[in-house]
Amino acid sequence: MMSVLLFARAHEESATKARRVRAAFAKKREAKLPVVSHGHGPGWAYPREDRQGWLLDEAKAASVVKVFEHVANGHGGVSVARIANTEEWPLPWRVRANTNTRWEHTQVSRLVRDRRVLGEWQPKQMVGTELVPLGDPVTDYFPRVITDDLWGRVHAALDGRQSIPRLRGIKGDLLAGLLYCNCGERMQKKPAWKRGSARYYCLGRVAGASTCAPISEAAIIDFGFSFLATAEAGQFQETEALRLTRIAIDEANAKLADLDSKSERYLAAIEEGGEMRLVTQRLREIEQQQDSLREVVRQKRNELAAAPKGGNDFGSLFAEDVKAALNDKSAVKERHRISTALNRLLTKVVWSGDGWLMFHTRDGNMIARTVPRSALERAPRKDKKSAA
Repeated sequence: MMSVLLFARAHEESATKARRVRAAFAKKREAKLPVVSHGHGPGWAYPREDRQGWLLDEAKAASVVKVFEHVANGHGGVSVARIANTEEWPLPWRVRANTNTRWEHTQVSRLVRDRRVLGEWQPKQMVGTELVPLGDPVTDYFPRVITDDLWGRVHAALDGRQSIPRLRGIKGDLLAGLLYCNCGERMQKKPAWKRGSARYYCLGRVAGASTCAPISEAAIIDFGFSFLATAEAGQFQETEALRLTRIAIDEANAKLADLDSKSERYLAAIEEGGEMRLVTQRLREIEQQQDSLREVVRQKRNELAAAPKGGNDFGSLFAEDVKAALNDKSAVKERHRISTALNRLLTKVVWSGDGWLMFHTRDGNMIARTVPRSALERAPRKDKKSAA
């Protein structure tokens, strides 16, 4: 009986202490003061001696910057981890007893999505068995490591990799997640093997549920990409002014994605019975910011649309650049640039099966290009000798 009472008393004292600590931390947060404790914060920052703020570990911060720069240039998580291990970059996270002593692609994937690199801190509390966000993120809390420009470029690259659970590099499929069959199914790339060009097949046909016509990658490049580059030259030309315009679009889209996440959290708070007045006020503020960013995107897209066409042969030159990037396995940056441009411009590409490629753009328009019947025929096998 006595032991039960002692256990109950210990539990009560522990709960009281936890409430006092939470109250003290909440008071600090409301006063915009740093909440510094052991085991708190990212690995690239460490507490000041007086526990009134954070200092930057320059060596670890340099590793964080290298990761973001490599991903922005088209490298995937596996590639970045391999480079980091080869060049022996310092690990940018806190070392614990079970911490991995080498870089892994999963760590890279988590790092490029960690908003603490921007100096933000999202307070959380334990509810049941899971951590849930507690209020709004606190800005300028940790030392900033990554600029908004670099964060925007990285997340524009990640957004272009549709439905890929692991952060992999841009390989040979520039239309991954973009190309659809007219029946509604996605189209899957099949390597060239012993024929002249890779081909895209409807997933319904692959599963034996349809007989939809395939299309070769060469036909898409020669007739689709050349036409698209001529019609939307501003998306693909490499002048400094157009490059800065595209970066501005990527930054605005990355901020819009962050605001979408915030609005979803506030809507969830309303459903859970949060304070209605405060939540609705925050939602209105988010909507105003979203409207401003959408206007920025609209204006910048108009600037791209108004760019000079670059000559009648620009489209065919772009098509040749695409072929060269696909044929050169080391041209990671170039494939990344092309893939990012396509995903910035398009929501999807639809193959009709009977000679039409339809490009659906993010501004709600659709432009179409015919593919000659001769371009749809299968190339002869390379291992077959021509008849004498």
